[in-house]
Amino acid sequence: MMPLLASLALGTFEFGRALQHHHQLNKSVRDAARYLTRVPATCPAGSPTGYINNAVDETIARNLARTAYEAGGTPIVSYWSDPASITIGVNCLDNEAETLRGVSWMPVIRVSTSVSYSDVGFLGLLGFEPLTLTARHEELHIGE
Repeated sequence: MMPLLASLALGTFEFGRALQHHHQLNKSVRDAARYLTRVPATCPAGSPTGYINNAVDETIARNLARTAYEAGGTPIVSYWSDPASITIGVNCLDNEAETLRGVSWMPVIRVSTSVSYSDVGFLGLLGFEPLTLTARHEELHIGE
């Protein structure tokens, strides 16, 4: 009976830890997207994709997502060390019919990441494949 109870306890611990890390990733990409909604972004007329006008703003957003600080530092999730795992994109929403108030092409900021979960070792012991945690957030650009 003891091995079964130990497996349940360790499995619950590992599952809770994975959920916590996934939640932290979701909050992080949301914060990065919210930051980017306030910086200059461009949508060329007729183009489905746009861009952030300043590469420094993208670097700051990646740092905010990974570390919660503009200048970078210790990652929020200890094994999330690669800033290149954060993808930033700008989709352009066609507003030619003026369905929404604003310009005719509206930038929608998209920030996403995919990180290999670093488990404590219990999942591998049970023969499970490594987990990949993904998070994505989109928000309409509001500018300043």
